[in-house]
Amino acid sequence: MKSFHQASLVDNGSSGPCKVSFVDTNTVNVEPCVAYSNGRRVTVTNRTLDINVATAPHTNLTSGARWGHICLNASTGQAEFTSTTGFSDPTDGMPDNNASFDAASPIVCLADIQATTAGGIIDNIYDTRTFTSAMKEAVNVSTATELGMIVDAGTSGAMTPATSASAKLYGTVVATNGQTSAGAPNAIVTTVGPAWVKANTGTAGQFVKTSTTNGYANTTPSIPNNSFYYSVGNTRTSYSTTCTNSTNCAGSLYVNFIVR
Repeated sequence: MKSFHQASLVDNGSSGPCKVSFVDTNTVNVEPCVAYSNGRRVTVTNRTLDINVATAPHTNLTSGARWGHICLNASTGQAEFTSTTGFSDPTDGMPDNNASFDAASPIVCLADIQATTAGGIIDNIYDTRTFTSAMKEAVNVSTATELGMIVDAGTSGAMTPATSASAKLYGTVVATNGQTSAGAPNAIVTTVGPAWVKANTGTAGQFVKTSTTNGYANTTPSIPNNSFYYSVGNTRTSYSTTCTNSTNCAGSLYVNFIVR
C-alpha cells in the first residue's frame, strides 16, 4: 500500500501531511497533503471538521457514541468522517467493509476522534496515518482490531490485538475493515518503519511496549535485551489526553516500529 510522504515536524502537534490536530473542544484541523488512497493518488486540501454537527463531512459524537473516524472519501479523496453519527465501538464505521475491502487499494484513514462521556467535547485524538517509507503487509485478523492498534501473531497465522508481553508482537494496524477474517486479508499492518500506535500513557524518549490494555501501548525507560515479545521501538512523542491545544491532545505515540 502506498501512503503519505514522511511527516515534517515543524509545529509541534499540528504540522505534517494530513495531520489532524485539536482546534477547540469540538473542532479539529486537517493539514493538506498528497496521499494514495483507494488505489489512486489524491490531493487532500486543508479543512476543519466538527464533532457535534450531524451532516457530512462532520459527525455528531455523543455520550453513547463517542468514536468517529476521519478517512479519505473514496470518490473525492478529501478528509471527512465516515458517518454523520458516532460509534460506541471503535472497530465500527470503517470505510472498507467486508464486501469491498481490497488489500491492494485500501481507503486511508487519518485519525480516530474520541469524545468525552458527556458527548460533544473532544477527549482524545488518535493519529492513525501511515507513511510511504514504512514496510507493510496484508494480513487477516481473528479478533476485530482498531486503527493504530499493535497486533500479535496468532498461532493460526491470523493477527490479534497485542497483549502485555505474552505473545509475539507483529505490527501496527494502518488499514482495516473493523471485522474478522478466517483467511482473506482484511487488514494491513506496518511491520517496520515509522508508525503511530494507540496508547494509554507514554513519555517521549522512552521505549514503547505493549500494555495491559489489549492493542494499546505505553512506555518504559528501559527494556531487557529479549524484549522482542513486546517492544515496539522508541518514541519521540508523549501521550496526553488534556486536549486544550494542538500540542497536548495526543493519544498516539510516534515510533520507528521495529520488533526487537
